[in-house]
Amino acid sequence: MLSTDFFFDPYSASKLFTPCALSTFSSLEYARKMFDQIPQPNLYTWNTLIRAYSSSDEPIQSFMIFLQLVYNSPYFPNEFTLPFVIKAAARPVQFRVGQAIHGMFEDDLVISNSLIHFYAVCGDLAMAYCVFVMIGKKDVVSWNSMISGFVEGGFFEKAIELYREMEVENVKPDEVTMVVVLSACAKKRDLEFGIWVSSHIEKNGIKMDLTFE
Repeated sequence: MLSTDFFFDPYSASKLFTPCALSTFSSLEYARKMFDQIPQPNLYTWNTLIRAYSSSDEPIQSFMIFLQLVYNSPYFPNEFTLPFVIKAAARPVQFRVGQAIHGMFEDDLVISNSLIHFYAVCGDLAMAYCVFVMIGKKDVVSWNSMISGFVEGGFFEKAIELYREMEVENVKPDEVTMVVVLSACAKKRDLEFGIWVSSHIEKNGIKMDLTFE
């Protein structure tokens, strides 16, 4: 690609860069060197590098690259950029970073779902619930993220109440929902509701391929 100048085409470079950054045999060090040599990386390439670092041992690098994208590129972050930056910030030591990102985005379902998970992981369930409530049209991921946040935070009754509200809103639960709700029942020692949930799973043919504690 270097000898034919294809590497200097943003689209062609992005196709080469993706497996270098995200595949199982990838090397982030090599991918970063490659990225730095692309004359004009497109937004997809920026997002790919941010995504790669968000799952690495140096997730804070996602935020640093995000800042470079904002200040040194002609592109503005989109709905595919911010969820990975938020994922990278989803730990208490980087709580302020996540809060700063929260203040930068417009209303978007995917980003809002990521923020629910971020605040729940950082232990701020009140803020997670605030984001949840503000979502106009919630999808099953929105409900799962908030229910899971309550379970992880030890608020099992709240998790079950939210699941009941989900049913009232006619949002169809999936296997993730049921695993989390069953976990809440087990930790709350609510055998009666746990039996009802199990019968609901059988009645609706929900495939349970996941495990829970």
